[in-house]
Amino acid sequence: MIRFIANNVKKKGGISMERFHRQLGIFNPEIAKDRKITVIGAGSVGSFTVLTLAKLVFSNIKVYDFDSIEDANIPNQFYRLDDIGTMKVFALQEIVEIFTGVKIEACNVPYIDQELEDVVIIAVDTMDTRLEIWEHIKYNVKIKQYIDARMGAEQMRIY
Repeated sequence: MIRFIANNVKKKGGISMERFHRQLGIFNPEIAKDRKITVIGAGSVGSFTVLTLAKLVFSNIKVYDFDSIEDANIPNQFYRLDDIGTMKVFALQEIVEIFTGVKIEACNVPYIDQELEDVVIIAVDTMDTRLEIWEHIKYNVKIKQYIDARMGAEQMRIY
């Protein structure tokens, strides 16, 4: 198994600033240390989003999903062939830790009404589920950012 070792040169608050020398004009890694991020859905959008957030040194990440990995998930989700049959959140937890050293909180349950705060990213399959989540959290003043990360094959818009 390949493990990536972070460059420990020029650390500021435990974060290697050298790692981000190309991104510092658009991303300040210092913002990552205090953010709490919840991702609901660990499929195509969710698995890549969680890995990217961890690579950007966000370390307080919670992921909800209750689905297992199937052969059909391999082409478009960040899972390995050996992960087939494993619950998505547990495979993702292992992959993210291998790639980044970050241990995400894996919640192998559907999101129903668990308490949320700070940043919430919705990456679920259906519009009905998105609406249910939105109806539950829309008045939650603890949520500072809500991101609905939809992906459709017929049409795409980037804002």
